[in-house]
Amino acid sequence: MEESYQAMEATLDPNLKATYRQSLGTLDDCIRECLTHCQRQPADTLAHEFLLNAYRAKAQVLASALQFDGR
Repeated sequence: MEESYQAMEATLDPNLKATYRQSLGTLDDCIRECLTHCQRQPADTLAHEFLLNAYRAKAQVLASALQFDGR
């Protein structure tokens, strides 16, 4: 899904592209932090849940962008 988004990103309006990049960047930062925490504290089920939710949110943002497809 991420590769598909990157392939079509150039067709997006510049303001929309900036919005998606910001959202995806924030989610990627969150995912990185959660992964690090989960590696250090593998028994922390709340952190694992938060990580899963961050991945879901990223998938939703990517799906939204792919549905929009520059229109």
